[in-house]
Amino acid sequence: MRERQPHVTVAMITYNHEKFVGDAVRSILAQTYRDFELVIVDDGSTDGTAEVIRGLHDERIVCLRQENQGPSEARNTALRVARGTLIAQMSGDDVAEPARLERQLAQHRERPNSVIFSHCTFIGDDSRATDGARWEKLTNRSNWTRDATLRYLYLDGNCFLAPSALAARSAFEAVGPYNPVMLQLQDYDMWVRFLLKGYEPHIVQEPLMQHRIRASGANLSASKPESRIRSHFEKQRVLREFLTINRAGRVVEIFPEAASLGYPLDDDLVPFLLVMIGLKAEPQRNVLQTFAADMLMELMENPATRKLLSEKAGFHLPDLFRILGQVDPFDAERLRRRVGSVQKQLNDLIESRTWRVARRLRGLTSGLIGRH
Repeated sequence: MRERQPHVTVAMITYNHEKFVGDAVRSILAQTYRDFELVIVDDGSTDGTAEVIRGLHDERIVCLRQENQGPSEARNTALRVARGTLIAQMSGDDVAEPARLERQLAQHRERPNSVIFSHCTFIGDDSRATDGARWEKLTNRSNWTRDATLRYLYLDGNCFLAPSALAARSAFEAVGPYNPVMLQLQDYDMWVRFLLKGYEPHIVQEPLMQHRIRASGANLSASKPESRIRSHFEKQRVLREFLTINRAGRVVEIFPEAASLGYPLDDDLVPFLLVMIGLKAEPQRNVLQTFAADMLMELMENPATRKLLSEKAGFHLPDLFRILGQVDPFDAERLRRRVGSVQKQLNDLIESRTWRVARRLRGLTSGLIGRH
């Protein structure tokens, strides 16, 4: 029976982490900061994850098992039962350094209106250091301002290591639960909502986590065809969160380029301004342009909004038609360039002296073989 309220809830979600969850749990139990509970949500694992957890005994562990529903609902379950004033996120295949909670709590005391992350090191399935260059430039970066971060989140993508996050439980309650329909980008969506709600991001400038890069693309963030397809749809949902901005002045603070779009900085035009920023972003990002084009059509479908855009922005249906004809959701032009480049390389190879000599040798060899 849990009686005393802990200061921190470490919310660990796990799914088929039989080989790793023991190390993950032990890394939390070994923290230098001791006033915590560890809530573990097993999201319907089909391997031996549950057995490993049952073999770990500590009065601070609270273990819940649910049918598989994905990471969003697993995190929501952990948040519902959490009793701590602060919530520290954790995954069942990562490892926390011993001073993780101590260091992050010290930073949170100085900036209580923040969500705290940390740098990390990257490990493989064997728990040895591995190359994390693909993620390191974002996870292990210096701190940016909230507005600079929001700009990146809109124009580019996620830039935080989700399992390293720590924030007040009241902050999670204020922004609402994780979106249950998201499998790939639920953390990205959550941090966008945090920052739009006014919370500041802060990254502790030391590696407090060991983030595991799984073999064969087992991480949810791994670049696999099905992951990329899901991310395409989920990111459009994330980008919609920016439509909660309701002041043109706020748009300019986050996106200074809005002042040079050529449209009035009018509060009534905020969705339109965000759409045009997305359409004009360079280099072009396929999902962002698709989202912006779709939103522009949605705005222009409404007769009242169409009239507003006509009167305040001088934007009319022919402008919509022109813009839609320029947005390439399939990135066909880039594909044509790539195909052309490969074709040129192939032609250069065929015309090269080495290829011509090899072709003669192949003919000669073929003739010799044919005589046997």
